[in-house]
Amino acid sequence: MACKYTFNGVSAPELDSVLQYIEDTEGGSRTPLALMQKFEDTGLVQFDPSVGSYVTLANEGGEEAMKVIAAINQMTIDVFRGGKPLFLTESLGNLKRVRVSNDVLAKMIILPEDFNDAKDVDSNKTPMNTPEKEEGQAEDDTTELEDENNDTRENADLVTDRIIVSIEYEISRIGRIPETDRTRKQVADMQVLKRNLKKVKDKHQKISDYFDFVDYVAQVSKQGTKLIQNIEMRVDEVDRMSEAEKMQTLQDISSLKESIDSFYNNDDKKSVLALLETKLLREGVQGTAAEKTFLLEKLQQAVVGMRAVNNQYLDNAIPVLARTLHSFAPIEINQQLDAQVKNLKDNMDKGLFLTSGLSRLDGRFIKAKAKGRRAVTELNIKQLQEKRIGIEEIENELRETHNKVSWFSMWTDPAVYSSDSITKLIAAAVRDKLVKANDDSIEVKYSLKDAFRKFRDWKGVSEDKPDKLYEDIYETVMRPMYNPDTKQTELKEVVQFVQEANMTKFYKNRDTAYKKFREEYKYPEDPTQLDEYFDGPLGKAYMEATAEWYAENTEKIEGAETVERELIRRRITLFQQINNPDTSIAERQALSIEINDVTSKLRNSVRRYQGKKVYIGNLAKPKISVYENPKFTNMPAEAKEYMDLLLNVYHDTQRMIGRNPLLRDQFSDVSYAFPGVRKSGYDAYYEKGFKNAASNMIGDAFTAQETDTEFGELRRANGEPLKMIPQYYVNHVPAALVSKDITNSIIKFADMAHRYRAKSELTGLVNLTRSAMISRSQLQMASTGDYLKDGIAKRAGIDLVDRQSAANSNAVKQFESFIDNVFYGQSMIRKDDVVSRITGKLDSNKLSQVAGTITAVTALAGNWIQAGNQIILDSTMNSSEGWAGQYYSRADLLWARGKTYRAGAGLGLLGNAAEGLSDPFATDNKLHALMEWADALQEFGGQFGKETGSALKKKMSLDTAFIAQHAAEFQTTAERLLAMGRAYKGKFQDSKGNVILNENGKPADMWDLFVKGKNGQYSLDKRVAKLNGRKWNKAEFVGRLHGLNKKTNQLKGNVDKPLINRHALGRMLMFFRNYFVPGYRKRFGFGSGGIHTDIESGQVIEGYYQTFFNVMSNAWHNKSDLRSVYAGMSKTEKQNMMRFMHEQGFVWMLSMLGTIVGGMLDDDDMESYAVDFMAYQALRLHSEMRAYTNPIEFARILSSPSAVSTPIKNWWQLFGATKNLGLYYLGADNEEDVLYQRRSGRFQKGDKKWNKEFLDVFPGAAGTFKSLDPAQAAKFYQLDSK
Repeated sequence: MACKYTFNGVSAPELDSVLQYIEDTEGGSRTPLALMQKFEDTGLVQFDPSVGSYVTLANEGGEEAMKVIAAINQMTIDVFRGGKPLFLTESLGNLKRVRVSNDVLAKMIILPEDFNDAKDVDSNKTPMNTPEKEEGQAEDDTTELEDENNDTRENADLVTDRIIVSIEYEISRIGRIPETDRTRKQVADMQVLKRNLKKVKDKHQKISDYFDFVDYVAQVSKQGTKLIQNIEMRVDEVDRMSEAEKMQTLQDISSLKESIDSFYNNDDKKSVLALLETKLLREGVQGTAAEKTFLLEKLQQAVVGMRAVNNQYLDNAIPVLARTLHSFAPIEINQQLDAQVKNLKDNMDKGLFLTSGLSRLDGRFIKAKAKGRRAVTELNIKQLQEKRIGIEEIENELRETHNKVSWFSMWTDPAVYSSDSITKLIAAAVRDKLVKANDDSIEVKYSLKDAFRKFRDWKGVSEDKPDKLYEDIYETVMRPMYNPDTKQTELKEVVQFVQEANMTKFYKNRDTAYKKFREEYKYPEDPTQLDEYFDGPLGKAYMEATAEWYAENTEKIEGAETVERELIRRRITLFQQINNPDTSIAERQALSIEINDVTSKLRNSVRRYQGKKVYIGNLAKPKISVYENPKFTNMPAEAKEYMDLLLNVYHDTQRMIGRNPLLRDQFSDVSYAFPGVRKSGYDAYYEKGFKNAASNMIGDAFTAQETDTEFGELRRANGEPLKMIPQYYVNHVPAALVSKDITNSIIKFADMAHRYRAKSELTGLVNLTRSAMISRSQLQMASTGDYLKDGIAKRAGIDLVDRQSAANSNAVKQFESFIDNVFYGQSMIRKDDVVSRITGKLDSNKLSQVAGTITAVTALAGNWIQAGNQIILDSTMNSSEGWAGQYYSRADLLWARGKTYRAGAGLGLLGNAAEGLSDPFATDNKLHALMEWADALQEFGGQFGKETGSALKKKMSLDTAFIAQHAAEFQTTAERLLAMGRAYKGKFQDSKGNVILNENGKPADMWDLFVKGKNGQYSLDKRVAKLNGRKWNKAEFVGRLHGLNKKTNQLKGNVDKPLINRHALGRMLMFFRNYFVPGYRKRFGFGSGGIHTDIESGQVIEGYYQTFFNVMSNAWHNKSDLRSVYAGMSKTEKQNMMRFMHEQGFVWMLSMLGTIVGGMLDDDDMESYAVDFMAYQALRLHSEMRAYTNPIEFARILSSPSAVSTPIKNWWQLFGATKNLGLYYLGADNEEDVLYQRRSGRFQKGDKKWNKEFLDVFPGAAGTFKSLDPAQAAKFYQLDSK
């Protein structure tokens, strides 16, 4: 569709053909004949031989022609500078003769600055790059304050509003992708559509109001068809695509699907296009029958096209999807499976029919067992082969699956433990990107380290006083912010970096001026009246007044002329393209929208005042001579240097996240406002005192906040949920609450941006995988090994496999839980929050967090005997792995333990923990740097934003209460990391395959090659290119470490959070029990039974109790001795047997030790803290280890109440004890309820029971007193074992 011009309310396509000829043809080249031929093509005039000239048509056609002629003549005078009318008319009966003034035609000219007066149908006073307004967001990118009313629709109809909302969400989705020319154009096109639709008036709707929208969706439909066709043509090239090309193809398909989903849905009730079709068929929309028929046909064509794309996109995506997922599969898994298959076959040749990783849950097992041992071994081989991860296997799994995820696994297993291989591959892909994002964040931290220390030392202010430390580089300004409640722009306080101009003065002056202009020139409140208003004398006077204000108060930004020239050049190019006869109708439609965008930008960037050009909008900034900011002018050089460094990081990372609600000035594409990070309780206490700090902390703890990072973002488009990668720290935080600790805030923001960018690169892969899993078929396998047949088809004599929908399967729920949590940031589920609904404010997830924190502080703070238990147990598990030799050897572990202990500055594990709690800005400790580099503690972003602050401030954090537990965790985790790195000794190679040597000339291990580089940052030596002949992949190493952490410790970190832990109640049930599922899995295996392909660690694994059972079964069925069976076992099975024997030996030792020292607890002659401590550890460890083998102990753990209920019980008991004590003092005869009648634990006869209840709830007291009396604590386990 060509560009449409509108004047004085006249809008007609006929204007375009005539006026574009004038604009695109030089004055000396124009001829009246060529112009009249253009006019004749419109059908409004014709050549009449009887009078020898062009005449208008009769009746209605003549009236329409005269309207167009009047509009063109007005434009000739007002815009094209013709001075006189272009067309001359005279009456000829009921006709009009039409002639062209040759002099006027020759001198007509249009200049770029005149575009601001050219009114076209698609024009509006809001520029293209205005972000979607949210609460607290400023009208930063608008050129005039009058634009704030353009988002108001009075008396609008539901269908049009639904279309506008769908367009807004599509703008939001595309805008949040890191910006490119392509996404910028898409957003611009949709902004035009949205603005036009907002002008539609209820009860005055015309068919033409929806032309451009239908054109747009038709274009989307055609683009989708073209993309699908291109992919179909390239199907044979998929294997030759690079990884980047495959990922981009998936992004394109996913983006197309999301665009279609914004407007089309198979359910007509949810489809915007279906609603529009119904609306057009009803009475009340003005227009001719021909217009209505034309628009309906076009709309229906778009629907048909979108439906076809919707049905085809997945089939075309799956080949690319399968190959992309395959790139994240460790090749070691197939190698290990092949080795196990070969081992079984070799033993069969020897007459030994063994099983290795056999799944007895397989429906085929019963039939194989009935046939004999050979059939069982053959089934075992087939099972192992089916576990291989190849492109064909992945592609088949994306289309249909017979694997099932159990209910237990869905709720309690992390994604990497899933029996569904697609889920595990996606988890690997996400981990790969998160590792890279983590590296980028660490680099930012180190890039600021030296500059921060220099700035701090110059300032001479404590890091605990950020408001004083950074006082030179921040200021509080009054900025315009949009209020969605009043639908007005209001000035509010904002904390931001100091700018060159006094922005408070500028915005106040602008606000005052525009209020005056509005009142004086009667600015309309209804945005649909704006075009008519600006055509009239009041509107023109208003425009001149605003231009005058800009001329006096602003100056052009650097490069303004270049921007203007580029816009002019682009507009000329677009007109040339749209007038090219080879340009298709569809292309013209797209070009028309872009022309309107460019024209609007020109109009909102340049105006004239007193004959001079005035730059406005985003090409104008406050005039420094009028708005000089003394704070900027007088800023010390040291402060300016550090502020510039922070701004460079801040602005670079802002650009990574696309469109966002950060407050921006109209002349800037980046924000100076501080990130939306709320100040800490410590900072609030220092700045505002205890009362305000406590109030803010309570609010943050119990109620949902705009700045919360646990719930992600969820919107709706076209009736369906629209999940978005969350942007944190971009929402406005009131000046009184925002953190002024800007260095920490910038690092937190940068980490968010790095993870946002990393996830954005995976959007196509994740979305299409989800679509495939929902769309695939679920098959049921019979005992024959065949799939079950469809019953109805079978009765009809048709052999048809029974394919059920997998959309609501446990596998899909587990996959979506992982993606919602890790990818979309919904780590907590807020669905149907009863607490919030009843109270109106309190949030159940926040309450569960508080309850968990109270429980942890009460139970663990000061509880060093529990920390002792933790380090003994985890160290034992580490030793078990050393004996197995799968990840490292016993020698590797012994070396690692010594290295870890020595890294604690002479204090061993406590030294490491203490340093970890008060690390300097960026650690200089090599071990701590290695732990951070490898994400050994599985924090992935949680460790950032804690860089500044004194050692005292850091030690006043809640983590200090758990220093003993942190010490135990750090020690055992560091052991695993160092031992694994030591096991790579001699395997690191350079790009040529040469083994890298350490400084002593010996083969290097990871510790040798972890070296300090730029900015004092530790990283792996740049020479490392290969590991054991394969390309070095840090993400695989990190995954291997994380997998080992789960086996030897517990589930921790957000990435491994199972579905149950995302629910408030589930989180409370699992508190202190996150060790149980990984402990169960490593012993008894996984839901599918048999072997498990652990993509995270790159290993084929099974429970070592399973392995022991298989060994016994093999010996029994083969009538062989255990030595022969052991000799025929695979390497993995032998490693498991070592784990089993190590654990059984440890349990036997604990049993013996518990019996010996347990008997000493009541012996007064043997009273000793060391004996009591030893008794407690032996009895507790023995009890915990028995939980996996003793059904009674196992049932006790499952049936015991949640640990979170304990503090509730303790507080209730304190309430009762307080009541009893009060009654006792009032004379009640209740001594037995108040005083101990005999010794009880640490309390003597006559002690008040209230003391015990109080200490049980006082933070640190319960743990400390428990640790001081391990004998009493041991009796709980001693009684339990009887």
